[in-house]
Amino acid sequence: MKRVLCDGLALLFCMVSLQAYAEEAELTSRRDHSLNANRDLPITCKQGDLERVPGRTLGQVFGDAWPVQPEPASPQAHEAARVLAVQSNPALTRGLPPQPGLVVAAVLVDSTGKALDVVPVCATDEGYDVVTKRLLMRARYRPATVNAQPITSVAMVVSRYRNAMFQGNGER
Repeated sequence: MKRVLCDGLALLFCMVSLQAYAEEAELTSRRDHSLNANRDLPITCKQGDLERVPGRTLGQVFGDAWPVQPEPASPQAHEAARVLAVQSNPALTRGLPPQPGLVVAAVLVDSTGKALDVVPVCATDEGYDVVTKRLLMRARYRPATVNAQPITSVAMVVSRYRNAMFQGNGER
């Protein structure tokens, strides 16, 4: 967690910084979707991003393909799904726009680590959704776990593109 010190005239700027940090903590890309409580929260993108499924939740997006999972026995008894490896293929990225771009995608990952579906939810620019879906459907994932059992859950993947090349995934 970030620590911010505020004093004197800097208080106003500090309050703006804290508000921006609080808003970023609510981004869909930062939620642990191994918890059932997060499945029905509205999808939230950074201000200025293009929303691909406005007004919807990930529960609505994936529907019955994403079943409700058991509740964790303790706060530490769950782990979010995450991407392990993405194989970038120059043939898949040919023809991408020259400007940098970013896509936040929700990947429905089954209990074996296989991608079942990929839905771009936020983007900084047009033109990267299709290649993101193709790359992430071929990626390898670590499935989410609850009570040490693998479950079907959603992995949030941030894909960055620079000079029409996939730059990997990172936190947003």
